[in-house]
Amino acid sequence: MNRVLAGLTPWTGLLAGSVAWALHQQLLADALRFNCAAVSPGRALLALALALALCLAGAVVSWRSVRGTGDASAGRAFAGRLSILGAGIFALAVAMQGVASFTVPGCFR
Repeated sequence: MNRVLAGLTPWTGLLAGSVAWALHQQLLADALRFNCAAVSPGRALLALALALALCLAGAVVSWRSVRGTGDASAGRAFAGRLSILGAGIFALAVAMQGVASFTVPGCFR
């Protein structure tokens, strides 16, 4: 089991980032669809913070899996660096959705 988890750690940033983006988008979209007044700035900020934290956590795990390892294969290092980049792109997407949720009032969407 540890070998399986060790093999997945370089990909954690990509997986965590995509899950964070999907959950952030889906939770806010569903909340707006069923009750637009339910999305207060505080709830939107909480959802944004949690999604960004998940992206950051995934990027950190991916970074730790490839940093300072001279024995890491080229494929593992590439996967880890690609995953860190993916987590950053997903964090940017989450941040842009967060900005939109603060600039456009919920019931006007």
